Amino acid sequence: MSLAFSFALIRFALSHTRAKGVTTSSPFSFDSAPPCLTRTASGTRRCEQDSEDEGEGDPRLPEAPTPRLPDTLCSAPWARPATLEGMSAAERKTLRERWTSAELSSLRTQLSRLSSVVPGPHRLTPSWHDASAGATDLRELQAGSLGIAIAHLELSNVDASGLVGGLSISNSTLTHCHFDGAKLTAHTRLEGSLRACAFTGASIPQASIGPEVSDCTFRDAKLRRLRAVPGTVFSNCAFDGAELSGAEFTNTRFIDCSFTGAKFNAATTFRGCTFVGEAPKFGKATENGTTIESGTRIEPLAG
Repeated sequence: MSLAFSFALIRFALSHTRAKGVTTSSPFSFDSAPPCLTRTASGTRRCEQDSEDEGEGDPRLPEAPTPRLPDTLCSAPWARPATLEGMSAAERKTLRERWTSAELSSLRTQLSRLSSVVPGPHRLTPSWHDASAGATDLRELQAGSLGIAIAHLELSNVDASGLVGGLSISNSTLTHCHFDGAKLTAHTRLEGSLRACAFTGASIPQASIGPEVSDCTFRDAKLRRLRAVPGTVFSNCAFDGAELSGAEFTNTRFIDCSFTGAKFNAATTFRGCTFVGEAPKFGKATENGTTIESGTRIEPLAG
């Protein structure tokens, strides 16, 4: 049999096989390609075209693009209103103008009634409050010289950024509350349990604070003559860039707190304090009986 005749028979056999819909199983055919994989939030799975019915469809078609997961995942337990940073002067003025005398009076009445008759947790409801929102919007609160008093309350997810005036917190628990950029009058009380609260850039002169402060930030805050209640414990708190001239800490325990760029002067005193983890550079501050310990870092409160 001639070589040309042999090739002719092979071509005839192949064309006859394709006509009947039979697929060859060459190791180089697309039929032997591995199933496509798709990345999902929970891991990697087979594409639907493979998992539903293998062999159906044209395997030579390009795979669908892999879905892109978000760059960041929001772990905050509440949806905070728009921050004041970056707002225009007109927008901030609109927020301030909400605080009429009637609105402020209503807020004070709520605080008084809740503290006396209702067990926590508590929720404040200004007239613009959205029940479906996860946060209470008290931004640009104009508290005046009389201020507001938070006593025997359990509040969470409150945004009081930009608060101006007096503030007294006593025997209360505040969680995920924001006072960024607040301008508070002298002798403010921040006494109780403060958890994951923010006072970034706030001005809080001659305030008293404690006895429990955890996962809070006081970055770039003006805390001149701050007085910590004796025996206060600060854990996972940031005082980076804070002004602490004249601050007084007695028998205070700092656990994994940061003080990068914090400002002290000769009137700043640390008496009988304990630092677990990082200790500040005392500089001119008065330091007496301070203990520095090494310890295991405490994981901060989520959000």
